Amino acid sequence: MEKLLDQVVSALLELKIVEITVSPANVSLSQKDLEILFGKGAFLHNEKPLAQIGRFASKERVVLMGPGDSKMEVPVFGPEVKETTVYLTQKDGEDLGLDPPGNDPGNLEGAAPIIIRGPGGKLYLDKACVLIENAVYMPPSVAERYGLRNGESVKIKFETEDPMTLNDVIIRIDEQSRFFCTIGSDIARVAGIKGTAFGRIIRNSDSKE
Repeated sequence: MEKLLDQVVSALLELKIVEITVSPANVSLSQKDLEILFGKGAFLHNEKPLAQIGRFASKERVVLMGPGDSKMEVPVFGPEVKETTVYLTQKDGEDLGLDPPGNDPGNLEGAAPIIIRGPGGKLYLDKACVLIENAVYMPPSVAERYGLRNGESVKIKFETEDPMTLNDVIIRIDEQSRFFCTIGSDIARVAGIKGTAFGRIIRNSDSKE
C-alpha cells in the first residue's frame, strides 16, 4: 500500500498537479493589537491547522467595519504577526466599500484602511487591508523539479466538472512550506470548488498545455 501511495504521489508531481486550498477573508494580528481587541494577556486558541506549516485558524473572531454601515465577521489566523494585516477577496472589498491592493506578502504600502472590532475594543488602522494572494507554495525541491522561480507567475487549470484556468498565480518558495495552491473564496465559487480539489500548474511559456 505504501509503495502504491508513493507511485500515486510521484505521478501527480509529474503532471504538476497541486492541491487547492480556499482562503476566506481573515485577519492576522500583532500581539499588541490582539490584546486591544481581546484584553490584556489574550492569546489565540488553535481551532484547526491551515495548509501553511505552523499557521492555524483560531477560535477568535473579529468584525471588520468599512465606510457607512458595512461590516463583516471574519476569523483570526495565527500565530501572531509583526504587523496586523487584513486579507480580503475582491468581492469582500467591494462589500466593505474598500479597494485593497494586491501586494506582495508583508507589504502594506497603499493598503486600505479599516476598523476592527473585538470583544475588548476597537482598532483604527490607516493601512491594513490587502487582497488574498492567489499563490502556489512549495519547498525548493519541488520548485527545482519544475524549474520554477520564486515570484514567477503561472496559470492554474482547475480539475473540476467545469474546468477553468486562473492566470497570474504567484510561485512562493519556502524551505518550511508544503506543496499546495491557495485561492480566494470568490474564485473558488466561480470555479465550483467545494471540498477537496486539485489543479494543474501551467507555465506561461508552455503554450501547448
